[in-house]
Amino acid sequence: MIPLNILLTSISAGSANILKQEALAIGIDVAVHKMAVVGKIEKSDAIIIGNIGKISLLLQKLEKQKKFLDFDKICQQIQIHL
Repeated sequence: MIPLNILLTSISAGSANILKQEALAIGIDVAVHKMAVVGKIEKSDAIIIGNIGKISLLLQKLEKQKKFLDFDKICQQIQIHL
């Protein structure tokens, strides 16, 4: 597998938390600001840490949630890197 890290900038804290949970469910990780986890900030940067195959799976899961929060923007940013 080809490793890939993707930086997402200024996503909502709620999106960052859901993104991290979805990533962990398929075996990769997302680094987010520590205060995003407890909701003490509104926006956070995030780094998706994985490989092309797993990030593609993550994208498929997120596309089902595009109408919520800022997942449309997140999906677009991920697609640019794949």
